[in-house]
Amino acid sequence: MFEPLKQVDNLAYIKEIEHVGWMAIGVNILLIFLNAVTGWISGSSAVMAEAVHNCVDLIGSVGVVAGLRLSRRKSVDFPYGLYKIENLIALIIGLLIFLTGYEIAKEAIFSPAKNIEVTWSVLVGVVLSLVIPVMFSVYQLKIGKLANSPSLIAAAEEFRSHAFSSGAVLLGVIGQFFGWNLDRWASLLVVVFIGMTGWELIRSSILALLDVSLDGITLQRIKRIMEQDPLTVEVKSILGRNAGRYRFVEAELNLRTNNLEKAEIACRRIEEMIRREIPYIERVLIRNTHAVMDGIFCVLPVDESGSLLEDCFCHAHRFFLCSVSISNGKFGAGVFHDNPWLKHESGRGIQIGKWLIDHKVDIVLTRRDVGEKGLSYVLSDAGVTVHITKCEQIEDALEELVHHTTFQSMIESPEKSPPCKE
Repeated sequence: MFEPLKQVDNLAYIKEIEHVGWMAIGVNILLIFLNAVTGWISGSSAVMAEAVHNCVDLIGSVGVVAGLRLSRRKSVDFPYGLYKIENLIALIIGLLIFLTGYEIAKEAIFSPAKNIEVTWSVLVGVVLSLVIPVMFSVYQLKIGKLANSPSLIAAAEEFRSHAFSSGAVLLGVIGQFFGWNLDRWASLLVVVFIGMTGWELIRSSILALLDVSLDGITLQRIKRIMEQDPLTVEVKSILGRNAGRYRFVEAELNLRTNNLEKAEIACRRIEEMIRREIPYIERVLIRNTHAVMDGIFCVLPVDESGSLLEDCFCHAHRFFLCSVSISNGKFGAGVFHDNPWLKHESGRGIQIGKWLIDHKVDIVLTRRDVGEKGLSYVLSDAGVTVHITKCEQIEDALEELVHHTTFQSMIESPEKSPPCKE
């Protein structure tokens, strides 16, 4: 698995991609010369067909370099950039490949049979015309995948097709050496491979130009990143598309807070995480809507028997988690959890805080303030409310909470949240 190159606005990174494009131009010029000379010496239609094939590749390689230069430009008329020029270039390459196949097929079917002169120089020329593009395609495909560049990948796929087309030519030349006139059939076999490559490039380019969705695996990765944030209650929708080598993402989330500032911070936090985990993200737009909850999820620190509230939250033997209904204020049966970090000497508060966040806790009820500790910071960042109670019994503490302003403020309907900034 290749690791993505560094971010796309790096000038050295851009020059590296363009350098590969210029190398492709040089390789195509070399192949045109090699196949033209070999075809002229041997008189083989199949070899000359490969020379024509290389001429089309040269046009495509020039288009790739031009597309790479134009795609990173932005203007008032194109505020989202010209990234899709790369997809357009890939589409043009695919169409040129089809045109090449047509011309080669017409020559193979309607031209009269030719006597092919096979010499060692012709054989070496055909072998070189096979090896050179195949070796270069491996390098270009690697860089294309690292850069997530559809035009580079398309050009690499075209070079790789020479492994089949030049192989067919080599087969025809070897057959002629043994007295079998396979040149016409070798030319038609070249056309088959050319058509397969062209169709795949055209199909993928058209899908990208029509804003086809990001692949399912990438969307699932982005969704998991969003769900991991402590304030995320639900990922309501997520859309993504490709434009050239870049990705655009839009999502609507239910966040567990009616505080616009905290929601804004959460959106920025989610965006930063997406950019770290998913390469080539150009834009992330997250729309925040406050979650409409059926109940509030509470946690209370209790003693070993589970009947009385502990004074210190972090030193509690067990935790009691239950939900409180928003509609009638009644609380559910709840469940007890042993404190797995009770005997830890350091980092206990932070670990407990992360555990509570994973359980989507809304309110922490405690008899003593958690203080300016790691636990306090973790809960505050996640929008978890801390409610101080003097009650010793679980039922009394929950009854007090239901009638307290803390609970009432949490169930009030907030104003509709605007989209988070990108």
